[in-house]
Amino acid sequence: MYELRVVVADADPESVKDWKQGLIRAGYVVVGEANDGHKALQILFQLRPDVAIIDAELPGRRALQVARVASEQRLCAVVLAIRAPYNEIMEAIGEAGVSACLIKPASEANLIAAVETAYANYTRLLRLEQEKRRAEEQLATRKVIERAKGIIMERMGLSEAEAYQYLRRLSMDRCIPMGELAKAILRNGGPSQPTPPRK
Repeated sequence: MYELRVVVADADPESVKDWKQGLIRAGYVVVGEANDGHKALQILFQLRPDVAIIDAELPGRRALQVARVASEQRLCAVVLAIRAPYNEIMEAIGEAGVSACLIKPASEANLIAAVETAYANYTRLLRLEQEKRRAEEQLATRKVIERAKGIIMERMGLSEAEAYQYLRRLSMDRCIPMGELAKAILRNGGPSQPTPPRK
């Protein structure tokens, strides 16, 4: 089992003690603890844990502010511990980027479930963001290649298919990715040392 690194932030020493014991029994590693929002945020930046459990009533910098910064900076998954009734803060919780909620007082089973849910939600978010960036990069590369292909067609009098094959062969001959080669062609206004495509 992967040992998640957890930070616990609560002003109540008994809650911190209970949470730490439950987390350790479940095989997690408690790497830090804080009793106010300022210290919590400092620890999150320093340690970059996998999950932070933050009490909603944390003094100092408000817990939702800590959660928002942690989410925006992609520091870790955040479990927000709240007491019922909590309906009035649910919208704010969503806007703060909280990965999971834990209703206090919480059993050890609910604590572990919240940590696992938060980490799963957070890693899913990171994966989706990575896939989005990759797709955007691929689209940008395709656009650059299309523009470079147009320059080759115009300068060398080639068809679209021939221009693509020329660009592809040049990429292989020079061991340069097509996207990088296309960028160079756009910078130079055309292919350097043009050679006719192989028939």
